[in-house]
Amino acid sequence: VAGAIAVLVGMAATPLAVKAFNLPSWTLVYLLAIVYTDALIAVPYAHLRMTGRAKRYAVLRLLFIAVSVVLNIALIAWLRVGVEAIFISNLAANLVVLALFMGEIRHLFRPRLLRGVEWKPLWRYALPIMPAMFAVMVVENGDRMVLNWLPESVAQSVYGMTTKDVVGIYNFNYKLGVAMLLVAQMFRMAWTPFSLQHGRDPQAPRLFSRVLTAVMLVCAVAFLGLALLIPSLTGIGFIHRYPTSARFWLGV
Repeated sequence: VAGAIAVLVGMAATPLAVKAFNLPSWTLVYLLAIVYTDALIAVPYAHLRMTGRAKRYAVLRLLFIAVSVVLNIALIAWLRVGVEAIFISNLAANLVVLALFMGEIRHLFRPRLLRGVEWKPLWRYALPIMPAMFAVMVVENGDRMVLNWLPESVAQSVYGMTTKDVVGIYNFNYKLGVAMLLVAQMFRMAWTPFSLQHGRDPQAPRLFSRVLTAVMLVCAVAFLGLALLIPSLTGIGFIHRYPTSARFWLGV
């Protein structure tokens, strides 16, 4: 199903990318490939979490990061590929992890198990998650999509640069908040198997309440710490000189 959706959207990549998002058509093609490979490795990742194989899970996650970072450096710094390098690196890292997951996929791929399955509980669980994850995607990416429509005249008069430069500088500074994203992602990864294992426990509401209260406190500390310290951190000499131009810090 995911493959069919990816093919259909890919066929309409050019009008969708240009008219809906004001982006080159190749960006949507890469994005579809990345999302599709993400979907293929999501179940094996979930299986590792559900079976408590933390070491293999952590190794594959770290491998994904390593492959992505190395390819980004090689393609951007050495080969001067440009923005396309980010998409290529992400897709290549997904394909490496997918190749290492082929053993688990062959073991888990049993279509006969779909016969006679009770779909109602699955949909009851999945349907609320779909709009929730869509909301997460909008929060994480919607700002840059909207900023991409900033008129060139406004970008030049307010910032003295092109719209693409504004988006790039904003995205550079957005990455400074990655620590907050890591906190949220670590909780998400642990929460799904935990909630499924304890969902039928009579004390589940009280347990979940305590967990979410603790998470909100941790997130509040992380958020306030980042918000207060980032301007000071960017003023440190070797950090401030890291980007090729001081204009990058306009996004702080």
